[in-house]
Amino acid sequence: MCNMYVAKINFSGKISQRALNDYWPILELVERKKKIAGVILVINSGGGDATSSQLLFNKIRKIDARKPVYAYINGVGASGAYWMASACRKIYSLETSIVGSIGVISMVPNFRSLMDRIGIRMDVDKIGRYKDMNSPFSEPDKESSEKYHEILAEIFKVFRDSVKERRKFTDEEMEKIATGEVFAPRKAMELKLIDGIGDSESALEDMSTLYKTGKKTRSFAPRRPLVSRIIGTESFVSLRDSILEAIFSDY
Repeated sequence: MCNMYVAKINFSGKISQRALNDYWPILELVERKKKIAGVILVINSGGGDATSSQLLFNKIRKIDARKPVYAYINGVGASGAYWMASACRKIYSLETSIVGSIGVISMVPNFRSLMDRIGIRMDVDKIGRYKDMNSPFSEPDKESSEKYHEILAEIFKVFRDSVKERRKFTDEEMEKIATGEVFAPRKAMELKLIDGIGDSESALEDMSTLYKTGKKTRSFAPRRPLVSRIIGTESFVSLRDSILEAIFSDY
């Protein structure tokens, strides 16, 4: 037991295919490594694309079936990031964090009016009535908009139902929270979106007490590209500053 530890995974920034590729090897590692007794997912993200969010949710839920996974929201845990957090066994939040935003949004700019004003025409040759659905160069079409809204509604249902199942919400409780709005931690606690307010040590203490994971931790983060790692080193920064000082010393 003395060799066991809790893995801390720091997830920040937009949820995207790139983020999925960066974090997937870490999630694979913590899932299979027997020395890892539990996982704390430190989240600071406003969400991102639905597909990557769902894949992360599914993977975290799979890990949690083998060992406890807690989410700790340190800043923002909204939209797809809350979807991901809901896969965890418990969710903790810092007092100043923002939680929620259970909803789906798609924003596409439309340049049709501008093009008409400056005399530019877009000629479209298509096969398929809705092939240019939501095109920024087409006249907004009510029927196309309604069909696209149906797609968003389906995605929202998957998101909502995932959260409902993991957090054990009733239909009435889901109606109150699945509005797309964000909540301060105390309101989020009242609505059962989170399980506790505190820092990561609070989450670790709770996990250790309930699941005997111990309090030893090890942090995991995606490996940066070689160039980024070199540029970020203290020796490089020191060398850079010395060169700049020499260049501009006479100015």
